[in-house]
Amino acid sequence: MKINKKLHHVIYATFSLTVLFLFFRNYTEYLDVSLLDESGYLLLSRFHPIIYPGGYGALYILCYKIAHQFISNDIQLHYTAIIFLTWLPSVVLCIFLYVRRVPWILCVFLSWCLMLSSFIAAFDWWPRISHFAISFLLLYAAISYYLKFNYLKFLLFGALVCGVLAFARPELLMSAYLLIAILIVFVGYQKFYLKETINFGLTKWNKIIFTILFLIFSLFFLVWKSPIKNTGRAYFALGQHYAFNVLRWENKDMTYFIRWPEIFEKKFGKSRTFKQMYKNNPAETKRHVIENIKHYFEQTYNFIPELWIPKYILNINSLYKYFIFIVIFIGLLYCLGFEKYKREFVKNVKSSFIYLLFFAVIAAPPLFASFIIFPREHYFIMQLPLFIYVLYILISPFFDLKFKINPKFILPLCLIIISGLVLVTPHISKYPRYNKFAQYENPSYVPYINYIKSLGIKDKVNLLTIEFLQIYLPNNFAYATEYFTNKPFYDSLVVAKDINMIYLSSYMENEDRHQSDSTFQNFMYHYKDLNWEKIILKDADGSLFVKKELLK
Repeated sequence: MKINKKLHHVIYATFSLTVLFLFFRNYTEYLDVSLLDESGYLLLSRFHPIIYPGGYGALYILCYKIAHQFISNDIQLHYTAIIFLTWLPSVVLCIFLYVRRVPWILCVFLSWCLMLSSFIAAFDWWPRISHFAISFLLLYAAISYYLKFNYLKFLLFGALVCGVLAFARPELLMSAYLLIAILIVFVGYQKFYLKETINFGLTKWNKIIFTILFLIFSLFFLVWKSPIKNTGRAYFALGQHYAFNVLRWENKDMTYFIRWPEIFEKKFGKSRTFKQMYKNNPAETKRHVIENIKHYFEQTYNFIPELWIPKYILNINSLYKYFIFIVIFIGLLYCLGFEKYKREFVKNVKSSFIYLLFFAVIAAPPLFASFIIFPREHYFIMQLPLFIYVLYILISPFFDLKFKINPKFILPLCLIIISGLVLVTPHISKYPRYNKFAQYENPSYVPYINYIKSLGIKDKVNLLTIEFLQIYLPNNFAYATEYFTNKPFYDSLVVAKDINMIYLSSYMENEDRHQSDSTFQNFMYHYKDLNWEKIILKDADGSLFVKKELLK
């Protein structure tokens, strides 16, 4: 019994949604809101879309803005984005592999692995813009292969797709420029060296779609300007991630990260770019880059095996995962024969060269950023299409192997494999939070956000917090103040900025500068005398201080 394509689609759709449900069931008991980059995009979606530059992920923010018209609750919108962008890359990967004629059950398995891998299912630390971008890049690659684009058309449309997506993931504009340069080289080589006629093979519909995409890109560029224009984010990226390396070198607790501006300035003065860093302190800059390169290779070594055995399915040493892959590879190689494998491998590399080049160009800018800034996990996500495609090239010669299986057993065997994958699908509670400032199993921020909302405060509130709680609060909290501990705490912050509400997490309460600040200690012991109320919610980290007049 051969499984027809429609049944493939029905089974996969059912399987994928079942895994999604099992993975995220009762998610509100475990997921907190992210108070870092992802929440920042949500915050920017409140404003008119032309007020922020393209370098801040304007397209991604616009998607949030559109979604907000259907999901008005910011916390639920945040959850929806996390859930959807954990699921979407896995589905698109399955589509991409399926059109490449990868065996269907292998498509399902690799899709399942990607969804449950730690670099996709990280909930509170990494922004989802990389998940968003690779989903559409893989979808473009699948469509172009299905429609049999020649290499010139593929590069032309690819550059434009990267250009549009650069307004979600800015470094893709560099990829777009590189693709255009490569396209010009290929056209020149074909026209002037080979003396051949240039043929992009554009159909009527190709031209219409290209025109629409080009107009969209032009409109984005006109409204939001260049996404790679320096908006000041380079300083934050360099400073914060240099601080990460310092914490690693000096074996300090992550709570020390709050001091990243002074850590950075101590070594690099008023530097705001990598060039200025190098000019002010070449030796320390080299040390930083060398550490990044070492960390990158260590991280990549451990992340790649998650493409076939996710960490939270089987948490074993990465060496064993490579060993499992090699053993299976050698077994299949024995069945196929080395000469046939070599012949098919070379053939597939030649036929797939343009896709390898495309994914390598996409991977190049985040690879460079990993070296000079830090090998952040969502930089690695942008390199995933390349690693996935290399894996595909390595195993593609084996797809010609025909194992003797009675046709009537094929469907039951596939259903048994899929049922097994469903049974071992983990729940999100198995995954640790990536925010190392505080370790907890239950949401800490959401209970306080909901409690503050329940107070129904209509007056202007100046909320003092290191976290971004105000993003999820009503507009009268728009004057909230984010801070990086100043001394003296009470005089220079609470009094000077007319603060009338404070959210204090446990790590901030125990921060060194607070512990040595007499005004902070006085506030903690005598807050009632200063006309404050203290609220501590069960099973939630930190405490909330509210001026009594707000509670009236």
